[in-house]
Amino acid sequence: RVLLYGALCHDLGKAVTTVVTPQKISSHRHEEEGVPLAQKLLKRMTSGNALLDIVPTLVRWHMAPGIFVRQDTPIRAYKRLAF
Repeated sequence: RVLLYGALCHDLGKAVTTVVTPQKISSHRHEEEGVPLAQKLLKRMTSGNALLDIVPTLVRWHMAPGIFVRQDTPIRAYKRLAF
């Protein structure tokens, strides 16, 4: 259920951060802006405290693994993110 709700909520911040220009569409900081939106949605959908604690963290950090790969980040950074 945690991953299901994480997948559902991970891009909620794009609703408030998306900027469209002729050159590109961008949603900078959508992962940060999505946290309060995910919390609000989850409070309406579930009373599971584990979901309310864990899913916003998944929303906040869902971009980090891809960024780590592009930056050739050492394995210890992945471990810090995981725990």
